Amino acid sequence: MKKEKRKKEIFGAVAAGMCLAACLTGCAVTKQEDDNHGESKKSGETQNLSVQYQKEKTVAKGEVSDAFRAAYADFSVNLLRESRAMADAEGKNTMVSPLSVMTALEMSRYGADGNTGKQMEQVLYGGMSGEEGRTDLMRFTDGLPDEKDASYIGANSIWFREAADRTPKQVFLESNGADLDADIIETSFGNDTVDAINQWVEKKTDGNVKKILDEIPEGADMYLINASSFDAEWENEYEESDILKDQEFTCADGTKKNVDLMEATEREYLCGEKETGFRKAYKEGYSFVALLPNEGIEINDYVNQLDGATFLKLMEEAQEETVYTMLPAFESDTGFELSDTLKALGMPLAFDKDQAEFPGIFEESDVPVWIGRVLHKTHICVDARGTKAGAATVVEIMTESAAPQDPDEEPKEVYLDRPFVYAIVEDDTNLPVFIGTVEDIGK
Repeated sequence: MKKEKRKKEIFGAVAAGMCLAACLTGCAVTKQEDDNHGESKKSGETQNLSVQYQKEKTVAKGEVSDAFRAAYADFSVNLLRESRAMADAEGKNTMVSPLSVMTALEMSRYGADGNTGKQMEQVLYGGMSGEEGRTDLMRFTDGLPDEKDASYIGANSIWFREAADRTPKQVFLESNGADLDADIIETSFGNDTVDAINQWVEKKTDGNVKKILDEIPEGADMYLINASSFDAEWENEYEESDILKDQEFTCADGTKKNVDLMEATEREYLCGEKETGFRKAYKEGYSFVALLPNEGIEINDYVNQLDGATFLKLMEEAQEETVYTMLPAFESDTGFELSDTLKALGMPLAFDKDQAEFPGIFEESDVPVWIGRVLHKTHICVDARGTKAGAATVVEIMTESAAPQDPDEEPKEVYLDRPFVYAIVEDDTNLPVFIGTVEDIGK
């Protein structure tokens, strides 16, 4: 049943992409129409070639390894920390989708070699090989719940420039098309391509990210894109009587703002050396996790000392206790250019024109190939009904050319009326698909 559902989703993505290409180019024809009419493709047309490359996956379903869980948790926390630091985002709400960034980078890592490939393997997968990491990433992604009341949907695409002197390797397109269900699109890289990419991203993020690309710089010959959307209802939604109006929230800079605080009693209490927190369940397969630094610990200091092992330990040692909670309704947008972040995490060679090694992307071996930019945008809205979120990541490839409670025990309290860390985690693995901070209200 799961397999059949997956086939239908792939067909839907292909059909949508083909329709988009036709609408944008007017007279453009698809590869199938080309073949049917016996005509050669004209220069400047957009072609969606996805049906040639989106094959049945060969990786067997299964649980992800402990090594992948540890590496992914580290990547998630490190990405949040370094992104905030590089963007000078202290005091601002921030959110990243580690799954989106990892998936987009994995598409490019498949074409990397030498020390560039080794650095990317280390940043993404710790001590795992690239092949092992790719397999576990596919298993994790394929196993994410996608139900009516709690849905995570991810989509990938590769957009490459129509050019006689720059030909993507077939094995590169075939592997990403088959393993990651990537749409494969050949286009002119003119203004229409910018519009087409932005429309693709908006559609695949369910409108959460409306614009990821402003222009295509000279030398950009390929874009590797991941887009995702999350929409889930709380298992126990907040009633009108649970919403406390005009409550005080102390922002990271010390200013105080009025906010609606949503009051509830939860059953999973998180407690570490430097934080308390709670898990609040969505209707299927996911939970909202909140981590509140102890009094006297600034949010910036807390994020800077947090690591993947601590995050997983907090999840795994959750206590089944009654905990009174208050959660602010909030909405925020975040945008990062991640090249400096990823260099700081340990993969500078991928961005170095003179040293980057990506021999697996293009057939031509006599031109430099490197990553120009990694653009990442996210949106989240948390309210009484549940949560809506979306993320998009663009890698720009450059070339030249409930438990019983002891009645005598004091109930725990976690009131999020000051800055805190949050994550949306998948319940089976405790791994975050989104992780961020709330440091201000209203932005």
